[in-house]
Amino acid sequence: MSADGDTRHGAGEVGDDQPHESDHADRRRAGAHEQPDHQGSNRAQAGAIEPERGGGVLAEREQVAPAVDELADLAASIAEPRFVVGDDGRVRPTGDCRPLDLNALAKGHVVDLVVDRAFAAFELDRLVVNAGGDLVHRGAEPLRLGVEDPHQPYDNAAPLAVLEVRDRAVATSGRARRWFTVDGVRRSRVLDPRTGQPVAHTASATVVAPDATTADVLATVASVLEPAEAVAFVDSLAADGIDASCLLVADDGAVRASAGWAGLELRRAR
Repeated sequence: MSADGDTRHGAGEVGDDQPHESDHADRRRAGAHEQPDHQGSNRAQAGAIEPERGGGVLAEREQVAPAVDELADLAASIAEPRFVVGDDGRVRPTGDCRPLDLNALAKGHVVDLVVDRAFAAFELDRLVVNAGGDLVHRGAEPLRLGVEDPHQPYDNAAPLAVLEVRDRAVATSGRARRWFTVDGVRRSRVLDPRTGQPVAHTASATVVAPDATTADVLATVASVLEPAEAVAFVDSLAADGIDASCLLVADDGAVRASAGWAGLELRRAR
């Protein structure tokens, strides 16, 4: 809970200040409940998310940063996906898919499945499922959330922003709660697949979307892209039928929000 009694939504699992496995994601369909233009969305995110693993695994295993040329070779090897996503949302392999890592959307997808199963099994008027950073709300009464300031990731700190959502999902990606250490330096678990390097320009990205799978993967994309580019990308998704909003906190503390965020936010600390 935040200081004013709101549910706290942070950049990871609250109280879990531990190093975690580096995060990658896939280019599969944008969500469990919508059928957007997959190819259009993939073009828009311009390689900012890929499911193949490599650089993060090397760094975590050796506890030293891989050589720049090694990361460049790795990034080049995953520049083209080894699968295609059809208009029906089905994923079809076109190469060796054994290295795929779906961490960047798996938790959101699981949350969506829990929500669907719960409503199928019980007569519910309201449901909130919070899986440590991936949250879904269903019901007529809105839910008030506090978004954590990644530069002050403390349970007793006031939230950066307070928002209300109804029948929506929220996901946050960032380094405040989940990270790994290489060469004695704490680094973001989110890797830019275009370079293989940990993301440094964005401290956290919070996304509100219709379902948790969509929110989860978009939070990772928004973390990888430069803040201005990320906001423009999220705003552009309306053309693909995806109603999403985001709040980004840069490494220097600057805050950017997409056009739709203002309709959700009740107040902000800065």
